[in-house]
Amino acid sequence: MMLTENDVIAAVCNKLEHMGFDIKQKLHTSEPGIDIIAVRDGFTLLIEAKGETSVL
Repeated sequence: MMLTENDVIAAVCNKLEHMGFDIKQKLHTSEPGIDIIAVRDGFTLLIEAKGETSVL
C-alpha cells in the first residue's frame, strides 16, 4: 500500500504536534504552497511532503 501525499502530510503533522510544534499551515494536494509550516520555540519548519498522487 502506497501512502498518498495527504497521508504523509497528516502523519508528519501528527508527529510534529506530539513533539510540541504548532502547525501553522497544512495544505492538501490540490492547494499550492508549502505543505506544512510548523513552529516551536522560535524555530519554523517549512516542509514539502511527497507521496503517491494517483491511484492505479
